Amino acid sequence: MKFFATCERAFFKFVVVSKSDLKEVEELQQRFEIPASRILLMPEGRSAEALAKSRSWLAQECLDHGYRLTDRLHVQLWGDERAK
Repeated sequence: MKFFATCERAFFKFVVVSKSDLKEVEELQQRFEIPASRILLMPEGRSAEALAKSRSWLAQECLDHGYRLTDRLHVQLWGDERAK
């Protein structure tokens, strides 16, 4: 992982379920010296409602730590439906 942490083209996406997950993200960031700007946090959720609930507090955490926020647009558009 150290190699990827030093590679400017590498980004690290973490799916976040709860605030306790952020501690692990911070530990990995420090351990491998990953710049905050290359860390993406994604709320976990299988419905638009679940994503909205997580997104509100997760967005603030991203602002506070300099992380990026990414979402699950496919879940917002089509729910938990599998491709046909």
